[in-house]
Amino acid sequence: MRVKKLISTFSLFFFLLLACDTENNQDTTPPGILTIDSIVPTNGGGIINYSLPSDSDILFVRAEYTNTLGNDVYRVSSSYNQSIEIDGLNQDTPVEVTLYVIDESQNVSDPVVVDFVPLPSFIYLVQESISISPELGGVKMEWENVAQKTVYVHVHIVNGSDAKKYLNRLVTRNVDICKVGQVMYTPWCDENGKVIDDGTIQRLSKNKFRITSAEPNLEWLECNSKGLDLTIKDDSASTAALALQGPNSRKILNEVANDSLDQLKFFWMMNTKIGDCNVSISRTGYTGDLGYEIWIHPDDAIKIWDILMYKGRPFGITATGLHALDVARIEAGLILLDVDYISSRHAIIESRKSSPFELGLGWAVKMNKKSFIGRETLEKEIAKGLEWEFVGIEIDWDHLEKLYREVGLAPDLPSTAWRNSTPLYFNHQQVGYATSGAWSPILKRYIALAHVKSNYASEGTNLDFEIKIEHFRKLTKSKVVRTPFYNPERKRSCPD
Repeated sequence: MRVKKLISTFSLFFFLLLACDTENNQDTTPPGILTIDSIVPTNGGGIINYSLPSDSDILFVRAEYTNTLGNDVYRVSSSYNQSIEIDGLNQDTPVEVTLYVIDESQNVSDPVVVDFVPLPSFIYLVQESISISPELGGVKMEWENVAQKTVYVHVHIVNGSDAKKYLNRLVTRNVDICKVGQVMYTPWCDENGKVIDDGTIQRLSKNKFRITSAEPNLEWLECNSKGLDLTIKDDSASTAALALQGPNSRKILNEVANDSLDQLKFFWMMNTKIGDCNVSISRTGYTGDLGYEIWIHPDDAIKIWDILMYKGRPFGITATGLHALDVARIEAGLILLDVDYISSRHAIIESRKSSPFELGLGWAVKMNKKSFIGRETLEKEIAKGLEWEFVGIEIDWDHLEKLYREVGLAPDLPSTAWRNSTPLYFNHQQVGYATSGAWSPILKRYIALAHVKSNYASEGTNLDFEIKIEHFRKLTKSKVVRTPFYNPERKRSCPD
């Protein structure tokens, strides 16, 4: 699990885990060594598969290596895993990795040293594919992103007497009602009412706010601040975040934080300490369940991670990656930039752009505000009526199974969330397209998020969903359903 710094290059980590035990000082016997089973090179790294020794008190495995820039790096993997991922490399020469087993008393095994040659890094593959050509009035840049990865969240600090006035101009929500300690989700639009990005606003004090977003927006933020008494700071070097999500997240935080989380409301935040580290905890996240995000100084990130891992073991804490997160955010009906919608700053043609209303975010547009960027166009859109709406889709399992059975196969369900434009039909006429979908392991349902023409967007409308079976395109039954697909009461409630 990578720990990166924030803002313009701020990487938000979903779910947590690693560990340390400082309580048992009696055991001094080191654990046995790993047995290496295989090494699978990946783009920019590799996965080392191993078998653990038989010791019953193993806490985690640590891998140490030097990356391509010459920096010393270590990665850890809990005792529940049988592999560890090495990343952050861009080289065609072998990387040497040293692996240790650490037990609950912090005893360290003898080292096991392996080496392998990683595949080319995705980042540099994208960089090398960039081409620039002249266009009327500017230039056109094109590149290939074979991994289709979205990995960064960007954070900016807005501070000053005009900060609230500025944000009200910038976003569609009414920042006037945002109290100190409150968090507000919001999209923001261009002058034509099309969504540039979406994210959160945290009110840290009377005149200080933190903005998080999926894209770097510093230039745009500064451009719209002319003539106002405020400063905008790119905070990536001084802020990091860890996300703890799931039914037991509150219980774990109550074990480690100096103050109880029981009364922290949904989309509010509080300041406390974990160990000797100052932290700010917001009740937010990119999943459909109870969850929190922990805002800390980057130097404290690993320490907090270890504490959470150790204290969270009795609650079944585990580290999860972007694939698991993608399923969780689809279950929650949460949109993803450049997957479920395209930023108006990225879209080449007008039809690729979306308004907040077309993304199901009408509840986050406060037309009673005097003015905000894009307001006039959105007023006209309301008067005219929406052409498109953003909905949930549930694929009919029985019909899907029947289509596969006709060719002698079991249903081929996706093992991870997919991010492809998939046509939707009504009476063989295309009326929309799904943007992302997944088999939900919690709901035991095949679900998707989709753009659908308004005439066909009513809950319960039957549509045909395009699939491919043995290289042939088929249509399986589906219907429009309400989102979020998964919305447990504990996400928003506090204990009695």
